[in-house]
Amino acid sequence: MRGKLLDRKNLSAKAALIDRLWSEKGSGVRDTVICERDSCWYEQRFFSKANKNYFGYLLAPRIVGNAIGLVIFQQQKDELEILDLLCKPERLDHSIEWSVGFAARVRCRSVFLWASENLERFINPAGANKRRLDLFAASNIFASGPAVDSIRGKWWLTGGDTNFR
Repeated sequence: MRGKLLDRKNLSAKAALIDRLWSEKGSGVRDTVICERDSCWYEQRFFSKANKNYFGYLLAPRIVGNAIGLVIFQQQKDELEILDLLCKPERLDHSIEWSVGFAARVRCRSVFLWASENLERFINPAGANKRRLDLFAASNIFASGPAVDSIRGKWWLTGGDTNFR
């Protein structure tokens, strides 16, 4: 797999591609609670924040072909955090494995991804260490919405969905 840098400068030119990736991902995660991750969301969440050093890579087959995924990163000293992954669920492991290779090329000693428990069924890359975090996703108490039991265990969250760090 190969990666092509995605940043503020070329984001608008890649908007249709990001929207296609979102559409493809959506068909594989219908049983989850996930916020919309189209090109507008990526621009607002990651690429409009001048004080943050977020960057992404569009992933494509090595020889020829269209992008099959997007990985958003934040480098923290000698660690690389995967903030978000946009691809079909069955391609998550490949995206993480590409990220590990990329981290080695930019001299990061490790890669980490924080993800809700619901993603565990899709993520199992070789050599990964998993540990439980003492976090939970609360239901919104300020507005009516689905019953808590109907969404428990269905959240699709990654580090990019939060600002607690």
